Amino acid sequence: MTGRLTQCAVLFGLVGFSFSAAATPLPEQVSAARAEVDALAERLESQRRVMRDDLSALRAERAELQRQVRLEEIRQATLERMRAERTKRVDEQEGRIRSLLKSIQRSIASAKTYVATSLPFKQEERMRRLERIEADIAVTHPDPARALTRVWRFIEEEEA
Repeated sequence: MTGRLTQCAVLFGLVGFSFSAAATPLPEQVSAARAEVDALAERLESQRRVMRDDLSALRAERAELQRQVRLEEIRQATLERMRAERTKRVDEQEGRIRSLLKSIQRSIASAKTYVATSLPFKQEERMRRLERIEADIAVTHPDPARALTRVWRFIEEEEA
């Protein structure tokens, strides 16, 4: 029986020794695990902070880009409105020029009729002057003021 008691004592001693040997590293393991968890939590919070900062910067950039888009849309609308107004003014001006040119052409036709039916004094030269005035207003961008001045001068010379 003493042998059995010795074996039990040795067995309890081994179990107690292994338990106490295992018990010492357990708090150290828990402490190491806690430190690792804290480090990971700190890294996670750091990454979250970086992500929040990046997201905030991207939101600010997006807001700035949206502001620029709105400004460009306003600018485009303004330019389109100005272009439409300018086109309208140009069309009105071209209409006035066309009506003025028609009047000048009628005046030239009347002057030609007058030259043809009046005295035959330098008739060809007078007709050429009228034809040059007609040629000047037949171009793409005629100068109606100049043509009118020349027709008026011709008429005044004819009456003198």
